[in-house]
Amino acid sequence: PINYPKVNIEKPRKVFEKADLQQDNIVVVFPAPSLGSRERYAFELLEGIMGGQGGILFTELRDKRSLCYAVFPFYFSGVGKGLFGVYIGTYRVKKERAIKSLLEVLKGVKEKDFEEIIKRSKEYVKGGFERSLETNMGRAFQMALYESLGLGYREVKRFQKKVDGLKAGDVYKIYRSFLKRGLYTYIYGP
Repeated sequence: PINYPKVNIEKPRKVFEKADLQQDNIVVVFPAPSLGSRERYAFELLEGIMGGQGGILFTELRDKRSLCYAVFPFYFSGVGKGLFGVYIGTYRVKKERAIKSLLEVLKGVKEKDFEEIIKRSKEYVKGGFERSLETNMGRAFQMALYESLGLGYREVKRFQKKVDGLKAGDVYKIYRSFLKRGLYTYIYGP
């Protein structure tokens, strides 16, 4: 067994680097499910729901509010812990409003928003997973990873069914339960 370091975030915290530029790069991160968690599949879908030009974050923060020139979510499903985050590229004068608006948007998402774009998100996630299996090395890596986690190498074949089996309401409930914890770190700087 591998002993992973404990990471405890007890309250939101800020990390920043100061520079004399007009742009800011902001990363807001939340603890999320690990690779072995069943909730992981919901977070895989969140990337598709929140990201892309039709995604919730792009539409709200870039199109409607003009607070950034780039925004995208990411999910890293680590072995011991996971991480869900959002990157925002913005201008220094809009930084505070961008962070505040991001947190508002994340908290204000409704279940109907998920229902509208869940199908697109599923196709995006399944397509990305299939691309990761296109080479022998990619397929071997995924199979070895799942086997070492105790999920079994056949998890590679079950991945798409698990993603397809999720309903918008399921993903929304899991999303809300993690968001309720209110724990995040944001990092900004040029």
